[in-house]
Amino acid sequence: PNEEESNTATKLYQDLDEQYNTPITDPSYVGRKFLAFSRYTVDSKHINKGLIDAYKHDEPLELNPYAHREVGAIDQPLNAHIKPAPFYFHVYTGIGSGLNIMQHRENVSHTMFFPAYTSTTPLPLIANKFSKRSTDKPDYSEILRIHIPKGSEYGTHLGSAAELSNEAEFLLHRGTLLHYTDEPRIVKLKHPYSNEVKTVIVHNARIIRQTRSLKSK
Repeated sequence: PNEEESNTATKLYQDLDEQYNTPITDPSYVGRKFLAFSRYTVDSKHINKGLIDAYKHDEPLELNPYAHREVGAIDQPLNAHIKPAPFYFHVYTGIGSGLNIMQHRENVSHTMFFPAYTSTTPLPLIANKFSKRSTDKPDYSEILRIHIPKGSEYGTHLGSAAELSNEAEFLLHRGTLLHYTDEPRIVKLKHPYSNEVKTVIVHNARIIRQTRSLKSK
């Protein structure tokens, strides 16, 4: 996320909203999409925790009836609102304090499996709001930059159909296997209004595949 990317991020958000959320003949489309994903946006933490716990303990998701029910309710609208990516672009997600991303980067395959749904955004500053301090470099926060290829169907852009539309959310399907590329970069993100500057570690990754399940293979 250099200065050029930050300057064009807002236009990217608008272009994605036009591709994913502009109906040709149905003016109620955005409202219905909002309702379809409202269950996730209200309670994503508990839903994703159920997916992560099932993956960590190698247990069936059915053991958590709430998460199992909600996952089915989210998969359905995700599948219904899939559209091929109109062009290639990048999205960002904040890295939580409980995730030692450097440890995952250093495994043999340089891969990492995300069993839960992943909320991302084309706006680096928004992603940084949801990141924590790095376990390796406490002075910096960490964000992950994910490449979305043209024509891919890895998720859907909620954007104006999301509860917090200013976050420009792009929701990735569960069961995403990522491959880390390049070396992490240290960059400075400057807020366009307050001029506040944040020092951030940026990790680059591409999606290898999505299993839509609790297994990485």
